[in-house]
Parts: sequence; structure tokens; C-alpha cells
Amino acid sequence: MNNSMAILAMLVGLTLPVLAQDGGPLIVLTDGNASIAVLGLTVDQTVGKDVYDTDGNLLGTVSRVLGDDADTPLALTVGGSGRIVVLELASTELINNRIVIQLTGEEYEGLPAFEN
Repeated sequence: MNNSMAILAMLVGLTLPVLAQDGGPLIVLTDGNASIAVLGLTVDQTVGKDVYDTDGNLLGTVSRVLGDDADTPLALTVGGSGRIVVLELASTELINNRIVIQLTGEEYEGLPAFEN
């Protein structure tokens, strides 16, 4: 693993606990109509949507939307390649009706697996 991937993996691992500090652990948002402003989608429109890297390669599929409370989405769980990772919503955008994460496929593969 090169230095930038190691640093990215470390930052993601450190960021998620910080995201959850204010309101406890992250929870699964269950209101399908809850808005995810950064994507301009609802929870129901997001779950099941494919996630792509900056090169247009399919990384996985959104399985859950997480937040620090039922009204504040902060992250997505994405399954692919036999594992699940957590991606901050702040690093995603909707481009041509696709969720795109601002990582390369190699950087995505370097992210730590999510343990539920």
C-alpha cells in the first residue's frame, strides 16, 4: 500500500468515530423519504444505487444510509468485492444519476472494512 492510500485509510478510520461523537454511534436511517441533500435523493432512492470511482468503475452498491440521528444522513455503507465499507456523504456527488466517490478504485480498495 502506498503512502497516500495508507493515509487515506487512516483518515477514514479516524473520521467515522468523529462523525458519531456528537450523537453516539451512527444509526441506520429507516425513513425512506428522508432527504440526502448532497445527492439530492431520498434514502429510498439511494439504497440499492451503484457507486462509482472517479474513473467510472463500479465499486459497489449502497446498502444503508447512516446518520448520527434519524434526520441527519452522514455516510453510506457500500458493498462490493466481498466486503462492506463506509463512505462519508461529503465525499460523494451525483453525476449523471450515478453516485460518484472522489476516490480511485485503488484508494477505495484500501479503505478498512465496515464491521457491523
